[in-house]
Amino acid sequence: LGCGSGLALLLAASRGASVVGVESDEERLALARERLLPEGGDWSARQWDARLVTGEADDPLPLGGPAPTLVTAFDALPEAVALAGTAGTLERGTPVVLAGWGPLER
Repeated sequence: LGCGSGLALLLAASRGASVVGVESDEERLALARERLLPEGGDWSARQWDARLVTGEADDPLPLGGPAPTLVTAFDALPEAVALAGTAGTLERGTPVVLAGWGPLER
């Protein structure tokens, strides 16, 4: 959730994970597409199982795919209430990892 420009998705996908990026900002989602899709944006030629979806932190998961086995949310504190609702739609025991920028990284 909040996949931004897709760097974390790319790292996970390149190691064999199936990934779904959810982002509400179209510009960030476009950057994620550039990172995750091969030249020309041909989905059939990609080297990994990746999907990108325009969505919000409070959208119920799995957004038309299989149930996630791990959820990451970047910079999630402003969306904490929405994220809590989303977490309630997950299968019991699905880990939710929250990440964000610390003062030194800003």
